Amino acid sequence: MNDGRVLRAAAVYNLAWGTAAVVAPNRLARWLGFSATGDGMGWRAAGVVLLAYAPAYLWAADHRREARPIVATAVLGKAIGGFGWIVGALTGRFPLRTLLLPAINDFVWLPGLLRLLR
Repeated sequence: MNDGRVLRAAAVYNLAWGTAAVVAPNRLARWLGFSATGDGMGWRAAGVVLLAYAPAYLWAADHRREARPIVATAVLGKAIGGFGWIVGALTGRFPLRTLLLPAINDFVWLPGLLRLLR
């Protein structure tokens, strides 16, 4: 997949995931293996951040040289998110059944985003 396609795919993914998190946070939490108690504000907040990245990724797809700060920030966020989940799983905070969250939100995107930084 070429660099522009990776960023466009990330934009579409963030639009879909962010919308799901904002519109149906408890349903999304249950689907990912998390408890769905509360009002879902944490999931909604994450959804807003993902929605904010969607247009940034679209812009970056057409302006790859100028978009290095966007891509570097995305790599940092993906690395922190994945690492945070690993720590949470090792300490018992997150059950292993929640591995889908970092798998689809963080780990799958890191190789393509890292390629863009080279």
